[in-house]
Amino acid sequence: MTLRVEVGKKGYIIIPKNVRELVGIKEGDTLILTVSGNRIILESEKRIDKEEIIKNSKSMRRSLH
Repeated sequence: MTLRVEVGKKGYIIIPKNVRELVGIKEGDTLILTVSGNRIILESEKRIDKEEIIKNSKSMRRSLH
């Protein structure tokens, strides 16, 4: 999944709700930010169940159609 987001004042970006739900990010969670070349990688500090992500992704696709 690739999305385009806009950088706001003070460098803020908004992670879209459907992406937060897909990977289980909730208010107050801590993310790890890594810079690799010209890429910025955000990862949840908590372990994410891959099967749960697949299930959420399939559910989200169904709701979009």
